[in-house]
Amino acid sequence: MTKIKRILLKWLLLSALTSVFFLVIYVTFQQALRLTANYPQVQIAEDYAYLLSNADPFDSTRFSEKINIERSLSSFVIIFNSNEYPVLTSGLLHGTIPHLPKGVLDNVKQDKELKLTWQPERGVRIASVIIAYNGKNTGFVLAGRSLRETETTIGKIATILGIGWIISLISVLIVIAVNEYLFRNSET
Repeated sequence: MTKIKRILLKWLLLSALTSVFFLVIYVTFQQALRLTANYPQVQIAEDYAYLLSNADPFDSTRFSEKINIERSLSSFVIIFNSNEYPVLTSGLLHGTIPHLPKGVLDNVKQDKELKLTWQPERGVRIASVIIAYNGKNTGFVLAGRSLRETETTIGKIATILGIGWIISLISVLIVIAVNEYLFRNSET
């Protein structure tokens, strides 16, 4: 086997290992950032679910300020009645209450809580937490917040890791080539 073929074979094997390593790092960061994007919404949804399940009537003045979910990074809440109809909201998309995909609230009925990435339209991605509430009142609370900054951060991490991956692949090739040409020659 020629030196070039030996170098390329070793480089391909180590490149595959290096690529898997960088992929695992990326997925770990991406998932950690995406999962932590739910934290404020969990607290908000739980607080509203508690208030709604125990309230005699619920104070709807909390929803006087409307948030444009297409542009804002603020958290918002949508209250659904037991018939899955939105009755109160602080978040609007183009002036109307955005609609959940069919079947989402059915999952919440079973599991009592659902965390999901909701995309009501292209370019609008929301970290959402939906909790079912029961008591004096029954229904669902959705708390959401834009993923724009989280996804921007994930993109920056991907760029940094991509540059590190390329530098690593080039470095591995150089180390293998130097080893092959300098140290293999001294062995023969």
